[in-house]
Amino acid sequence: MLVPPPGHRVRDGEEARRTSGTPRPPSTDEVTRPRGTASPEEELVPGWQQQVVRHVVVDGGVLVGDDGSEGARAALRYAAEEAVRRRAPLHVLRAWSLATGEDPPDAERGYVPPLEDVEAATREVVRRRAAGLVEGPGLPVDDLRVHVAHAAPARALVEASSGADVLVVGTRGRGGFARLLLGSTADQCVRHAACPVVVVR
Repeated sequence: MLVPPPGHRVRDGEEARRTSGTPRPPSTDEVTRPRGTASPEEELVPGWQQQVVRHVVVDGGVLVGDDGSEGARAALRYAAEEAVRRRAPLHVLRAWSLATGEDPPDAERGYVPPLEDVEAATREVVRRRAAGLVEGPGLPVDDLRVHVAHAAPARALVEASSGADVLVVGTRGRGGFARLLLGSTADQCVRHAACPVVVVR
């Protein structure tokens, strides 16, 4: 089943219709991916609606992936302690999609919000969660950096790892099979990250 584009409300017996007002035309300086290179959900969204972060760049410090799971919670605590030991900033990265991002507070039932609104809501949820978890290790507030990326988790973390001193991930996130020692994201990070990787169980 196709997912309606952001900014559409689905009504019974009707096609999805825009509810966010008159769409603005794309400007000449906006660049969108060629058709066929985006994910299925991105293909449904006009290029001018897709102005969200897809690639995160960090400049040193400890990078940790957080998908909201208990495994990621343990990884975040460890990463905060490591950042304190290193006297380095802590970069918390959440990769998201329309299926896994957080709903905006004012989202209506049956309405798919714009990607920018999902991005903002996801960033705020991650910020609050991270701020609460780093208090114990004593990480200075100014050393906490929160990032969100509309991308696959493994890809976002591996790309961002090129600027990090160390990458911290949990053994498994929300998905995967319990019998596996490592989840797919942790496995890809161990294999392809550009910096040392710590896997927290």
